[in-house]
Amino acid sequence: MKGGANAGVVVVVLIAMAMFVAISADHIDQVCAEVQSLQARIDSLSALRQSQDVFRVTMTAYTKSVDETDSDPNHTAIMREGVPGWTAAVSRDLLEAGLVFGTRIWAEGVGVFEIADVMNARYRNRIDVMAGTKKQARKFGVRENILVVRIKGDR
Repeated sequence: MKGGANAGVVVVVLIAMAMFVAISADHIDQVCAEVQSLQARIDSLSALRQSQDVFRVTMTAYTKSVDETDSDPNHTAIMREGVPGWTAAVSRDLLEAGLVFGTRIWAEGVGVFEIADVMNARYRNRIDVMAGTKKQARKFGVRENILVVRIKGDR
């Protein structure tokens, strides 16, 4: 009887081990699938960043005034009338990097804008959004390290 009882325990232990291995194999497959999915997402985000669609910039605000623009403050560089809360000016390096006139951008925590103006040559890696008043522009302040994404479908 003693030998038969031990054999029963061995069988139960073997069944439990087989179930554990099967469950572990399923779990490992799930984890591997999740890792592959995350790697694909990382690759996708890396490709997006390398394609110059994503920028980190300094953002400021400006108004339609001669002391902040040129002698024709009502018109942007592409001869459109600037619209506060919609019009944006970019530094020349960003213009050369693909943020060209007519491009729409999304700025994290700020909003959506259309590039219609260019900034003075002394500025680099900067976007200036048009504000309605000098008070609004001052309140906007200088915002560093803002994530900006070129909206797909635009130039």
